[in-house]
Amino acid sequence: MSDTEQQERFRRRLEDPLRRWKLSPMALESPARREAYSRAKDDMLVHTDITEAPWYVVESDDKRRARLNMIAHLRDSVPYHEVMPSILELPERPPSTGYERPPRDLRTYVRITRRVSEQPVTVLTPARARSRPDRRSDAARRASPGSAGVRSAAADAWLPR
Repeated sequence: MSDTEQQERFRRRLEDPLRRWKLSPMALESPARREAYSRAKDDMLVHTDITEAPWYVVESDDKRRARLNMIAHLRDSVPYHEVMPSILELPERPPSTGYERPPRDLRTYVRITRRVSEQPVTVLTPARARSRPDRRSDAARRASPGSAGVRSAAADAWLPR
């Protein structure tokens, strides 16, 4: 990365609260040590870049292009040959043993988030929001498969009430 690009990235990190976390006192010292770092890197490359295990340098002034170039390089480095998939047949479904799943409203579901016209929309499925009372008994809330209903007080603190 060029000196100009590094300075520009530091400036953007200082101005953008979402990027500010990337700056540390050590990061702010790095421009003053850039030549020493570059010299050490170049010496390391001279001594460790061998035919059997070469180093590849990625131009990184344009971060997106650098990443795409690296992905393409890695993809092209892996030998590829066409693989014909075997023919599979779906087996017949075995007869039911009588098991019935518990009602869906007894479970807590992960929110499904969709983007509609650039406006994030959150949908809860099935219709079980936090405002709904928990219909399970205390014992049912504590029990989980394999635990025989035994949990510590610390674990109970994380259970929904």
